[in-house]
Amino acid sequence: MRNPNQNQHLRGILMAVSGCIFWGASGIAGQYLLTDRAIPTYWLTGARLILSGLFLLGLDRILSGRNPCRIWREKRDRLPLVLFGTLGMLGTQYFYFATIKESNAAIATILQYLMAILIVLWVCLRERRLPRLREFWCTLAAVLGTVLIVTGGRWDSLAVSPKALVLGLLSAAAAALYTVQPRDMILRWGAPLTVGWGMIVGGLVCLPFAQPWNYDMPRDLPFLGAFAFVVLLGTVLAFSLYIASVQYIPPQVTGILGATEPVSSIFFSMLFFGLAFGPIETAGIVLILGAVFALGRA
Repeated sequence: MRNPNQNQHLRGILMAVSGCIFWGASGIAGQYLLTDRAIPTYWLTGARLILSGLFLLGLDRILSGRNPCRIWREKRDRLPLVLFGTLGMLGTQYFYFATIKESNAAIATILQYLMAILIVLWVCLRERRLPRLREFWCTLAAVLGTVLIVTGGRWDSLAVSPKALVLGLLSAAAAALYTVQPRDMILRWGAPLTVGWGMIVGGLVCLPFAQPWNYDMPRDLPFLGAFAFVVLLGTVLAFSLYIASVQYIPPQVTGILGATEPVSSIFFSMLFFGLAFGPIETAGIVLILGAVFALGRA
């Protein structure tokens, strides 16, 4: 029989993995909206955040019966919540979608997954120590893997545009922030309330750029289906499961388990868009995934 700690650890692992699979799948729906339907990045980001945030706040109200605004009465949580919403939540969403628009969902997800390395480096900084030997070699392997993906082995030119590369790295930094930064608030308030307000804050900051009042949203079934998938499964469920997992497992483990995210994104990209990687890009993917799995055993 498993002890309670083992059960909680397993629960955290399943939550993190499930959240990452939904997030990877939502990238495919996002790619359809951004490329095939030419939806503006700011509009999709802002609409996704605000609608998802309202849904989560309503869910927290139903489940807990408390006033969702109570979190703002706590002075210690105001600034962290604003930072979580703007730098973490909005940064992750916008840079991820912007990378998709400049490349594709699989590349965007692979680059974003470098967050696992950033989280480990942050833990080393917080603990005031140098990276262990395994951490050093895994970081080096992840960097080399990224180089292989963005060059495709063609050293005179990039297989991924410089703009897509920068946007993808910014997405990774924002994803690392939202994985680590809100842990204390989630332990006090729960994931739906914390994530919901983070999305609302990020969406409101995005609103002046998105200007939904100047955009005539399509109303055909393919668009509405893809948009609903992005909001409900790819945002509400994915973020809630992923961020709530840090209640049961350390954030660096959560980041490492995110390896399922690029794997799912690659699988769905091959299934729906016929995406194919050459041997050089495949080697890069293997290096990144192998590095983060090895870090999980450190």
